[in-house]
Amino acid sequence: MKLKSPSYIFIILSLFLGSLPAYSQQITRTPYLQMLGEKSVQIRYRTNQAILSEVQISSDGKTFNRIKKSSQTNTEHLVLMDSLTA
Repeated sequence: MKLKSPSYIFIILSLFLGSLPAYSQQITRTPYLQMLGEKSVQIRYRTNQAILSEVQISSDGKTFNRIKKSSQTNTEHLVLMDSLTA
């Protein structure tokens, strides 16, 4: 899939804690893209503690109007972003 310039997709990965003290979690496997399709992508990563996660996407780097949040804490994170456009 080739994105047209200057269309950029910025992905921000934010980690949220359940009952853990602030900033005690660490990403132990860097986020990476998997199953890249025409209008969807899976984002995977791993953390050292079970936490909630949130992925935000922006086409201009300023407005993050696409947000996916997890409903359960986990250490193996998989977030499907669908209905994407170039």
